[in-house]
Amino acid sequence: MIEIAAARPVATVRIDPRTVEQILLNLATNARDAMPDGGTLRIAVEDVTLDAAYVTAHPGATPGAHVCVTVTDSGTGMDEETRRHAFEPFFTTKPSGKGTGLGLPMVYGLTKQQHGFVDLTSTPGRGTVVRLYFPAVAEAPHPPPKRVSTELLRGGSETILLVEDDTPLRTSAHRVLTAFGYTVLTAEDGLVALGIYRAHHGRIDLVISDVVMPRMGGPQLYEALSKEAGPVKFIFVSGYGGRYAKARGALGHAIPFLQKPWQLNEFLTTVRRVLDG
Repeated sequence: MIEIAAARPVATVRIDPRTVEQILLNLATNARDAMPDGGTLRIAVEDVTLDAAYVTAHPGATPGAHVCVTVTDSGTGMDEETRRHAFEPFFTTKPSGKGTGLGLPMVYGLTKQQHGFVDLTSTPGRGTVVRLYFPAVAEAPHPPPKRVSTELLRGGSETILLVEDDTPLRTSAHRVLTAFGYTVLTAEDGLVALGIYRAHHGRIDLVISDVVMPRMGGPQLYEALSKEAGPVKFIFVSGYGGRYAKARGALGHAIPFLQKPWQLNEFLTTVRRVLDG
């Protein structure tokens, strides 16, 4: 069952309607998956004022008048450990093949993009409540806001070689890139990737590689490919941070670097920017 509750009047916010649609679609999908035997999805909209105490307790929130969109489900809920990781890209408690772990990270990224704030509470067996706070404005925006979400989440049809030794992360990244239209080849280390690149010479448009891997790491793979094939479009990723990656030779090149866990918008935007460069 779906319930809609909207208080009157509701203040004006400066936000892209298509972004709100995408946010609500992701939250509704998560709620559906959390209620396999049915339940209630409730969406409420109201004016609220965030005071200093709330802002202090919730880093990232801003004080003042906001419009709050609350999405509540009566599903399975989350324990504290799951809730702490809920906004991390590719984190999921769903069975393999049943989820990408991108729904809530996408909600977080899109809400932040619109200068909003997300607050999530959840109790195992009782459901989840997601509150989206968007700053109120004095009057309707003019001109209309840019629909930046379409650009930020734009995919493509190119072929990407994804090199990652962490199997769950490799699988999840493969799913999201495929979902955005890309053809994705995968390898668990640099040596395997080198063989795949040779076998598909001229047909791979971008390589995304972890820095530290068994047998051959990302920097060594980049050097080998550059010697064999000339300039290669490349993105380094690592969970160790920029300083460690630099020590391993990953930042000695003018190659984009993403630290794991990355934000979904940042990941997709970087992929698109490098491909278009």
